[in-house]
Amino acid sequence: MATGAQRVCSPARVFWMQTPTATAWQEDLMTALDYDVRTEALFVSNVQRSQQPTAELIRAAVSATVDRLGETGCAELVAQEFGEHPDCALGRMQWARNAVRDAFSAY
Repeated sequence: MATGAQRVCSPARVFWMQTPTATAWQEDLMTALDYDVRTEALFVSNVQRSQQPTAELIRAAVSATVDRLGETGCAELVAQEFGEHPDCALGRMQWARNAVRDAFSAY
């Protein structure tokens, strides 16, 4: 496969699509992963929606939580929370995703 090409599968056929560069694709993937890790970190942090946290507080909480638990630790706690309290976890995750998007978009 040529550098920068990506295999795209559909139910009917398989074809090749040229992407700008492998590096750009990797950067997009890292951005998506960073977003997910940040969301999970905010989700398991002590920051509460009712505090109406500022973007600065959200960024600080995310950083501190990832430093303390690591990416895997954050994911494990998210899974545990969804297993134990699925009724509450969904709303908190939606809040965390929106809060992270807003806090890091202008950053």
